[in-house]
Amino acid sequence: MRTTNAGRCWVLLAVAGCSCGGRGGGEWTPPPPTAVPLPAESDAGAPPPRPYATAEITSPDGQIVVGVSLTVLGAPPATPGGFEPSYPSLEGSQDVAGVLVSARLYPPLAWELAHGSFDGYEPGPDANEPEPSFTFAGQAAREPMELLVFGEDAWWKETVPLTPCAAEPCPTYASPAGSSVVVVAAGTSERLGLGAGWTIALAM
Repeated sequence: MRTTNAGRCWVLLAVAGCSCGGRGGGEWTPPPPTAVPLPAESDAGAPPPRPYATAEITSPDGQIVVGVSLTVLGAPPATPGGFEPSYPSLEGSQDVAGVLVSARLYPPLAWELAHGSFDGYEPGPDANEPEPSFTFAGQAAREPMELLVFGEDAWWKETVPLTPCAAEPCPTYASPAGSSVVVVAAGTSERLGLGAGWTIALAM
């Protein structure tokens, strides 16, 4: 995974866009969230890189309990099995790997991945809008997962199971508008003791 941290800063998930040293003047238009492609197998058999971020989950007593490595998507994958099982699990590690679904944070992170820094990134007119409501369906899961739902204020709201499903009718979950959703392996919330009073902050 790429480890370049130039221009990164710590922000709450609730903060839109990025103010980390952009020059302005760019003409780049962020890809619409619904057009985010699923990874294709490369010649080496590995998926191409996706935007990523790191985060910290903090307990009610202010202790940073765990670091989170996040693949970032602009919208949930619509293709069956789109949530790759390799993303939300790190064997033998206290750290958590997962998928952050964020229509607002995907464009600046995609720019940083393509250009090596946030320099030149111009937020779109909707950069300060709340996260839209997303629908998460069981078809997108290849193994049991769960959704960690954080509100616009970055406080934990609920944990929702995402069970693999091969045929309709499949269970779905519609996230509240303004919330940020992190998809992780099933059992992560229980292992961490995550609940009321916990928060998450994102590095970008």
